[in-house]
Amino acid sequence: MNRGIAVAAVLLLAAGRLLAQDAASSSQSPSSSDDIDNLFNGPGTTSGTGSAGSPAPGPSQPASAPDLRPDDPTRDNRLHFLSDLSIYGLGGVGWAHDSSLSDLEGGLSGEASGSLSANLGIDFRPAPELRVRGTLSYNFPQAGTQLSQLDVDYSVRNAVFFSLGIFGYTWGNAQFFQYGNLPSRALPGWSGVINTPLWQQLNILTTTVVNNYPASVKMYIPFGVDGFTFLARFDIANYGFPSPSTPDPRYAGYGMQLDLVTGPVQWTLSGYAQQLLAPRTSLDVKTSILGFDLSFEGIVAYPVNLETSDPQKFFTAIPTTGGGVFVGGFLQRIYPTAVVGLFREWTDPHIRLYAEYGYNGERDATTSWLADATGPGGHNTALALRFSNLFSGDVSLNTVWQQSWSDWSGLVSAFLEFSPVALTTIQFGPVFVYGIENGVVASNRLVPGDKRLELVLLVRVSDSFRQ
Repeated sequence: MNRGIAVAAVLLLAAGRLLAQDAASSSQSPSSSDDIDNLFNGPGTTSGTGSAGSPAPGPSQPASAPDLRPDDPTRDNRLHFLSDLSIYGLGGVGWAHDSSLSDLEGGLSGEASGSLSANLGIDFRPAPELRVRGTLSYNFPQAGTQLSQLDVDYSVRNAVFFSLGIFGYTWGNAQFFQYGNLPSRALPGWSGVINTPLWQQLNILTTTVVNNYPASVKMYIPFGVDGFTFLARFDIANYGFPSPSTPDPRYAGYGMQLDLVTGPVQWTLSGYAQQLLAPRTSLDVKTSILGFDLSFEGIVAYPVNLETSDPQKFFTAIPTTGGGVFVGGFLQRIYPTAVVGLFREWTDPHIRLYAEYGYNGERDATTSWLADATGPGGHNTALALRFSNLFSGDVSLNTVWQQSWSDWSGLVSAFLEFSPVALTTIQFGPVFVYGIENGVVASNRLVPGDKRLELVLLVRVSDSFRQ
């Protein structure tokens, strides 16, 4: 125990020096047991940029203690190195706007882009109750070099687990409309999609906002198959409120989660609050019925601000522009959001289906009711189908239909995916965006490219190493 505490103290001192360097980083790439990357990636095919190699979406397993099995590769007290490198390329040709049939050639144009992502990390367990991880990342052309992970995991008698440092985390079950990922909603530029597979990105270049990773403290207490999590997030940068150059501990974010399992149903009750942001609570439910994995998330935003400048007040009302549900009193209105997900896999034929409905009560197609509302507004659905092992080979077909029922804009795409050589994955197919110009779907599209009608080619070359 004393040895673990001493090592943790030295590492935390080093982390403090690194955190002071204001290292820029892209938005979080958390690992989740429900990461949709593997929904559309079988053996030998593309792995999404936010993936950690997790299984396909399905009922979450109850949270458990860190893996301390005898065959755990980090149990040998050695310093392990891990690295990965991914090179992306995108090419497309099509029409950015509605074109006249008499001048199709005049509106035709192309696009091309590319990027590189590299990570070098360490994983070290000097004692069974202590684990240290760190990752240095490089992204081109955006972000550059940044410290993307530096954290210490420590367990007390295998009953209480602590994580301290820079690390990613994902709340909620949703894949397309991640309104229930409450801590990430407080990051600037969050668009409602965090775990974006290759085929799902807005562009193969960096698609998420470049910012500083927050430093976090997480405590997890399991009791049987249930558990309680407390999270405190201390932003290295203030993200513009109230002063972008002066981080203030008063603007830290705090969250709690309670996980309960009752028979075949898993329940998660969460809450997150941060100064100058609307506090939110969520209820997540997961189960399986007749072979279909079902999930539900219900989120409520409360337009109040936690008050730190006036000791006589605990909170003050945040002005809103309407919408929501009128409740009267001090709150006046609350803003509900809901996401329903459905997953099913058939082994023969090799078909995977994932569908999601999201209602964003914090904004509609054109108006945000809350200042920190984000993501596609109003009613939206997304349906993804993967057909694997086509033509008796390692060829897959990925199809996506995205629809906004608030402004009737939508998107349909179909990508053939194959690996012509080792470490390389190619996706090729058409994308069609319909509805009004600059509609909800065009502004929040789940498929690469930036035109209304386009033939897209995606190439990824990647490899990873662990020692």
